[in-house]
Amino acid sequence: MTTYAVTAQRSGRYWHLEVDGLSQGTQARNLTEAETMVKELISILTGQDLDQVRVEITVRVPEQIREIQEEASKYRAEAEHASTLAAAKSREAARLMREQGMTLKDIGQVLHVSHQRAGQLVAS
Repeated sequence: MTTYAVTAQRSGRYWHLEVDGLSQGTQARNLTEAETMVKELISILTGQDLDQVRVEITVRVPEQIREIQEEASKYRAEAEHASTLAAAKSREAARLMREQGMTLKDIGQVLHVSHQRAGQLVAS
């Protein structure tokens, strides 16, 4: 099996697909069909069976989009971290309330969760 590196870049209404090591590229209407289109091209140009062709597609987008995408990834990571911290604090609060004799129903009401979830928080 041979692996080919492919670069996909938007060109008008289509994605231009460039295969490293081949002089000819192809195009696809969307990224979903890109792999099929490029595998067929490689098979035609090299004579390899389709099932012997593997492709790794790298999508190139304009700098502005890439920067926005990176910023969104950063915010997702921060949100995941904040969620982890919030969960730890919820567990801590639930345990403290239980130590003070509060019922699971009361803990649930204070934390805005069901009493079953309050029980899970206390136990974890």
